[in-house]
Amino acid sequence: GGAGGVTPMAFNDLYLWSHDPPIHTLSIGAARPEDFDEHVEAAMLLPRARELVEPVEATLRDMMVRELGQDWVSGWWRGCPGCYTNDAGVHVAHMAWLWSLCKAWGMFSYAADRYDNIKGNTTAWDDSKTPDENRAGWGFVPGTQLRPGTLEAVEAAFAPDAPMKERVMAAIQELHAWLSAENRDEMLAKLEDMGMASAYDLQPWVPYPERNRG
Repeated sequence: GGAGGVTPMAFNDLYLWSHDPPIHTLSIGAARPEDFDEHVEAAMLLPRARELVEPVEATLRDMMVRELGQDWVSGWWRGCPGCYTNDAGVHVAHMAWLWSLCKAWGMFSYAADRYDNIKGNTTAWDDSKTPDENRAGWGFVPGTQLRPGTLEAVEAAFAPDAPMKERVMAAIQELHAWLSAENRDEMLAKLEDMGMASAYDLQPWVPYPERNRG
C-alpha cells in the first residue's frame, strides 16, 4: 500500500466517498476485469475511510501551504474570472489550479494533459466572431489556453477586490510558458531539477493505444 496504508487509487476512491457532500458514483476507465479489483478492495475499506484518508490529505495540504502560502491556498480564486466571464475565453481558474498542482505536488504530466484538453478550443477561437459565438462551439471541456493578445482582456475581467490578481496573472503566464507546445520539450528536460519528474508509473501495463508506436 501507499502512504497512510492505501494505494493512490484507493485513496482517490475513499477520499471521494467520504467527501462532504459524498460522491456516490465513480467513473472507472477499466480495460479488463481485474482493473476493478483495487476499487472493490477500496470499497471494503469504506468503514475506515476517514482514518485512512485524513493523514494523507493533511500531508498534501501541508505541502501546498508550505510551497504556496496559506493566503493562496485559502482564496486564490476569489474574484478570479471564469472562461465565460472574460472576453478572451481564457480558462483562468483552470490554469491557476494546474499551476498550483505543479508547484505544490510536481504534477507536470497531469497538468500538461489537462492543458492540452483545451487546445482544440484555443485553435478554433476566431477573433472575427463574438465571445459568445466562440463559446457556443465548446464541448464537454470549456475554455481556452492563454493566447497572444489576451492578457488585457483577462486582467480586466477580475473583480476589483480580487486579492490574488497579480499572483494569478503571473501564475497563468508561467504555466503557459511551461506547457505551451513550443516549450514542452525544453521543459521535459528540466523536470528533475524543478521537482516535477514523475515519481513512478501507476500503470501496470502499456495501454493499447500507446502500443507499437514509433
